[in-house]
Amino acid sequence: MMKRSFYPLIGCALLLMPITACKSSTSSDPVATTTTAQADSATTAKADTTTQAAPTDSVKPAVDEKHTEAYIEKRVETMYKARNNTYLTKAFKKAIKASEVPGEIGPIDYDIWLRAQDEDQPRATVKSVKLIDENNAEAKVWVYPFGKQKEHSKVRVVLRFERGDWYVDNFISEGSNDRKLLRGN
Repeated sequence: MMKRSFYPLIGCALLLMPITACKSSTSSDPVATTTTAQADSATTAKADTTTQAAPTDSVKPAVDEKHTEAYIEKRVETMYKARNNTYLTKAFKKAIKASEVPGEIGPIDYDIWLRAQDEDQPRATVKSVKLIDENNAEAKVWVYPFGKQKEHSKVRVVLRFERGDWYVDNFISEGSNDRKLLRGN
């Protein structure tokens, strides 16, 4: 019988401990009051530094920065310097791969970036960028496959936002639309 009444008493004592601790903060004992006040200010200071370390505003501007025409222009310039298919959307890469037939020339028999089969010190100039919506943009690019020569192609580069950045989803130039060529239209 003693055991049965002992355990509930311990439980009550444990529940009352926080209440007793609260009373000590309002007591007239200056040491207890100072200690509680210091603990409260330390907790508040800790909460303040946590809030300052990760402000909620810092995440959104990083995403919004990528949705500016200036950022997209720099991204397109970087793409043209590299001229690498890693800058293509997943869907565009899949369409290119699906059109390939082993041992045959595919529907696109030229460098998709330069719009030419041959090149000599190529360069590209981004003439304008238009942000259509948060997932779509277009850039007008003049491509010079032979560098300093005046001959160039005017290309409309269709961009999609995926995987956290902008990627090319199509190249459209005078009389040529790569997506249509890949579909066989």
